[in-house]
Amino acid sequence: MRKLLAALVLVAGCAHAPAPPASQPEAEEAPRHGEKGASEPIALPHRVVDGDSGDELADRNLDDKLRAARVIYVGEEHPNPHHHAAEIEVLERAYAADPSLGLGLEMLPRTYQGSLDAYVGGTLDEAGFLAAVAWDKTWGYPWGLYRPLLEFCRAHKLPAYALNAPRDMAHAVAKNGVDGLTAEQKSELPEMKPGPEKHRELVREAFAQHPHAKFDEAKFERFYAAQLVWDETMADRVAAALKAPGAPARLVVVAGEGHTRSFAIPERAARRGAAPYLTVLPVLDEDEADARRDRVADVLWVLKTR
Repeated sequence: MRKLLAALVLVAGCAHAPAPPASQPEAEEAPRHGEKGASEPIALPHRVVDGDSGDELADRNLDDKLRAARVIYVGEEHPNPHHHAAEIEVLERAYAADPSLGLGLEMLPRTYQGSLDAYVGGTLDEAGFLAAVAWDKTWGYPWGLYRPLLEFCRAHKLPAYALNAPRDMAHAVAKNGVDGLTAEQKSELPEMKPGPEKHRELVREAFAQHPHAKFDEAKFERFYAAQLVWDETMADRVAAALKAPGAPARLVVVAGEGHTRSFAIPERAARRGAAPYLTVLPVLDEDEADARRDRVADVLWVLKTR
């Protein structure tokens, strides 16, 4: 589980880049994630479990948890269609519990908020939206995995928020560090607070797995600063969305699972007033014990694969 999470931070850290080609899994790993390479969500039978106690949550208990949170973070492995099916169900359940709801997306930088508003508002069609946000270049994972989330927003007139930093910002930090930014770029940065150590540890594991990264402390610090740019920007956007005039009562935020760990976006948004929050993570049934041990989320969406 730890290796999986670290790898996912790396994938999330490479946000706004086309999806990397899938590596060839070992033979015994092939059945674990089902339809890899799928272009739309695929639901699996599942149990919903309290991440601390391990107790299975009845529908009413899950609904109570959703209703009590101002922000519901759902982590994903970006190409995993089963994770996307879980996201849709969480969004639908949160809406049923209280329709004053919005959707936050890691997948788009804040600079595309206008196009996102037009699409969920019904004034821009799908083809126009995908062209306007350059989806294949900006995100790169199949649009069909995300379409149901935004179709739900369109159908129910829910706001959606582009949470991420502009693509060139984090890339510039990863290359040259914060000190290498222009004065204008620095003025656009949110408040950035490094740590805690668990956050650095997870990012360090991701950095170590980077195919082009020969370990160098200075390179790691720039890599870590880029991660902070993503997490702090998304946290800032989450908090701002909830403070804006006419804001929904709560948000469902969809992001890579490294970003939804409590020490990544959630606590940084809570520092800005976006609390209480709930974290939800889909995991394979065989990974449930590890996920509980590592306290990866408040609620585990346990996918039954056998």
